Amino acid sequence: MFKGCLGGDPGSSPVRFVNPKNMAYFRLVAGMSSMAAVSPDMLAQLVRISERQRPDGGKDLLFADKGGRPKAEVELRQDATTPAKVSVPFRGGAIVITVRHWQTDALATPEAFAVPEAARTVEVNRQDLERIFAAVFNQLMEKAQ
Repeated sequence: MFKGCLGGDPGSSPVRFVNPKNMAYFRLVAGMSSMAAVSPDMLAQLVRISERQRPDGGKDLLFADKGGRPKAEVELRQDATTPAKVSVPFRGGAIVITVRHWQTDALATPEAFAVPEAARTVEVNRQDLERIFAAVFNQLMEKAQ
């Protein structure tokens, strides 16, 4: 785990190096996702969503485009509402995001951003970390478009 605590301005925005066009696209998609949550019929016009039951009794949500090509899988926890993992196909493999903490309709607390106890941390320059984040974010946004 990289901890951006060396140099740089602690009050700087972590997205300051992100391409503004990509940030606008991300905000547009986030807004559309929020609208789709309120109106699932609208989402159904854009994407196919199906469920898959796992042998352990859990459930996965499968997202595909209208042509049936897989776009994402969300593994839900046993409560069937909280995501545990999100997997997105990418270049013959997959990008997998493990969701360690999930809360909605609540203010974020510092504990939500605390380093996991077992994680090894490396202190790095904050601005370098922000640039790396921006490069990865920009690359993902360009591939998504």
